[in-house]
Amino acid sequence: MKYNGYTFHPVRMFTHVENEMSLRQVSRYLASDMKRRKEFSRYDGGEYSFADFYKAMGDGAWADIFHCEETGLDYVPGENELFIWNKED
Repeated sequence: MKYNGYTFHPVRMFTHVENEMSLRQVSRYLASDMKRRKEFSRYDGGEYSFADFYKAMGDGAWADIFHCEETGLDYVPGENELFIWNKED
């Protein structure tokens, strides 16, 4: 599925343990993608939209974590940006 010129595939839903984490705990695994800030963020005039991202995912909208083919990274859609997900499964 394509979003802002990038190809994403659903990876998985958050585990029960991940869903129970506090914002402080889960934020340890999140990072901003500074190289793709315009495409993956709403900050500084960026083009990212949470609703549009999930709309573009169509049948993959059931996932919390998505893999991007072009960057080789996993992402978690947030309200204002796509965050890099740095947690090993």
